[in-house]
Amino acid sequence: MIVINPPLAIYKHLAALSFMLAGVFADLLVVRLCLTSAYVFLIVNGLLGSPLWPHLYRKGHLTVDMLIWGFICFYVHMSSVIRLLLDEQHVTLTQHEEALWRMFYRVGGLSRKLFKHHIAEHMKVVKYEKGQVIPVEEYFHITYEGTVEIKIHDENTGKLIQTAIDGSGCMFDFKRLGLMQTLTSPMSRHKLIVTAKSDCTFFEFSNQDIRSIANAKVTKSVWQTVFIGTLARIAVQRLGEEHMDPKRSDPTHLDPLFTPLSASETPDPLLAGSGAALERPLAHIAYCMRRFFTPPWPFGKHLIGIRHNMLQAPVPTEGATDTIERRIDGKDHEGQSLLPSSSDGNGASKYRSIV
Repeated sequence: MIVINPPLAIYKHLAALSFMLAGVFADLLVVRLCLTSAYVFLIVNGLLGSPLWPHLYRKGHLTVDMLIWGFICFYVHMSSVIRLLLDEQHVTLTQHEEALWRMFYRVGGLSRKLFKHHIAEHMKVVKYEKGQVIPVEEYFHITYEGTVEIKIHDENTGKLIQTAIDGSGCMFDFKRLGLMQTLTSPMSRHKLIVTAKSDCTFFEFSNQDIRSIANAKVTKSVWQTVFIGTLARIAVQRLGEEHMDPKRSDPTHLDPLFTPLSASETPDPLLAGSGAALERPLAHIAYCMRRFFTPPWPFGKHLIGIRHNMLQAPVPTEGATDTIERRIDGKDHEGQSLLPSSSDGNGASKYRSIV
């Protein structure tokens, strides 16, 4: 004979409801809030002796095991809620950091928090006087103010390919980012000599730092967008000076990407990453609940590929991304063997270049 037990107290039902709600939202903050509230109700239930319906407490009872697990799980989820809310704090930037952030925000929607953590801490603001040669072999540069003369040489023959004058917004040398295929991009085999045509201000990054920044998951798509914009800029240069904006050779001209945001460009304060979400935290949470409400089938549609952000392109640790062109059979696209051809004296093998 099966005996049907009486229902549990209201606290257990509220905890079950919170667990269920954690499964129908796709926003991490909302999920953590739901889980936190679930363990709050379980802790209350344990403190009140795990009463049965319709009672609210059992005098003289204490559910110790439920309290232990309840406090442990509450700490885990509540600490995540606090960390996620702290991410929404407004981030203060310096004048130069603000200008560079505006560029990344305009081209790729990068938040101030991610910019400060992943880019600004590796950036230096440097100035060069007119006539100085910019050390492009050691550092990656983004021109903020001034004009430069860029001489493009063939890396193998030293032959001068092109001379260009550019100004605020130009960047060099892009092959340091590790975003180009050696076999398919002639740019990866160019050598640049850059000279300041006026007093210039640059955002400067070491080659090691810029490669890590450009290939980090949270910033790579933004850098790819910047790269595409620079390719378009170079394409206009190749068409001839008559097609170029004359302002780009004006040392007083500031690229519009660096200028203050207009009212229409200001991030929506309800969005995560806007830097203003904590000004109206309840409105922010309510917005996230509406936008990321994803009930199960057949009441809603599954978000396809929501976890497919772990794959990385097979980029080598140094040099351009040439490994994608190689076949599984151990030979490159020209049939050359990729087996070791020599040793560096320390036991490490050196592979024949395919370029």
